[in-house]
Amino acid sequence: MFRRDRLRFVATAIPIFLAIIVAVQIATTRGGATLLGPGLGADYPAFHAAGRLLLDHPGHRLYDLELQARIQDQARPGAPPQGSLSFVHPPFTALPFILLAALPYSASYLAWMAISVAIVASGFVVLRRACPSLSHADWGTAAGLAFAASPLLLESIVGGQIAVIAFAALALALAFARLGRMFLAGIALSLLAYKPTLLVLFAPLLVFGRRWQALAGLVTGCLVLLTLSLMIAGIDGCRGWIGLMMAYGRLAKESASTFRLFKFVDLTSFLHLACGERPWVAGLSIALAVPPLIWLTLAWVRRARFEEAPLWAATVSWTLVLHFHVAIYDVAAAVPGVLVTLDALARRHGGRLELSTLDRSILAIAWCMPWVAQQFALVTHFHPLTPTLAVLAAWQLSVAASCGRRMGVYARPGRTHNPVG
Repeated sequence: MFRRDRLRFVATAIPIFLAIIVAVQIATTRGGATLLGPGLGADYPAFHAAGRLLLDHPGHRLYDLELQARIQDQARPGAPPQGSLSFVHPPFTALPFILLAALPYSASYLAWMAISVAIVASGFVVLRRACPSLSHADWGTAAGLAFAASPLLLESIVGGQIAVIAFAALALALAFARLGRMFLAGIALSLLAYKPTLLVLFAPLLVFGRRWQALAGLVTGCLVLLTLSLMIAGIDGCRGWIGLMMAYGRLAKESASTFRLFKFVDLTSFLHLACGERPWVAGLSIALAVPPLIWLTLAWVRRARFEEAPLWAATVSWTLVLHFHVAIYDVAAAVPGVLVTLDALARRHGGRLELSTLDRSILAIAWCMPWVAQQFALVTHFHPLTPTLAVLAAWQLSVAASCGRRMGVYARPGRTHNPVG
């Protein structure tokens, strides 16, 4: 099952198969409908509409949801009216779509797919520098499987989402953290502000871990993005976004059934899907989140005992589990962390990637589960990807601890370690 030639076949066959599917969709698209049923670009209409809105209307109307819906319907005649997602991301996120929206919808979607692939490819180039202990053969196999992972390739690139931003941001952040350049790691981390919930754990943990340079970089990057948002949408547009986020928060708290919970992987959505809208679900969610939060916080506080890059990787995975309203495409953020964790294991064994049966099982399940998790959750009301991500996060944190002990990582972040010495 784990022979390298078989893994490489899977990593090659899946992108080719999905490319054929997209080609058939484009060849048969008629407005918003295709021969294969699903609309072209799944979630992309929201981003195309945001760009079109900024081309034709004042920026302060960016979060006028009725106007967004009309623009989407005009761009895809024949699609179900108002059948797509709304654009709810911060204003700066709409910036790349202003130019793309000048193209017809199908051409715009293809252009965004090409840009997404280029972003991911750049992320892999950066990650390779952060994973020097993996041999060329191991890196090629691991990177190929990472690219073919469902949350990254299917849900984000083919689905027209923007989780490639999270992939690139974390690839840069992990690479800089591995090299000890913490201010730049913080700036890279600030790109996660395109979905602020992804930063809710990182920001306080940087404080607990006394990563002051990384925290300064995070604040600097967020201020730059805030300035961009003000330039794009103005104060009224930014207020509109904040109001929209508050409304979504209230809606999620008061009526979880409003959302398609089988598409969300966080702990709260997992419990609402399994147990329904019970009043005690929120309390149970908090109770279950406390032990891993304490474990993660202690890991950041005891920074000398953990290897840096796997610790950041574990934090990303725990964020996906412990926060709220985390969609399956957001799991693309966990992909770079798996690669740096593998590199840490290879470094521990002197450049040989030696995986135990447990390691292989965790990685295999984490890769396979997203392909079937939504269908399984829809039928059984049990989302298997949530516990899978929790196990992956716990494994990454244990690797960070074991590599820190065995390799003598007892220095401050930024100080290099010589395994030979």
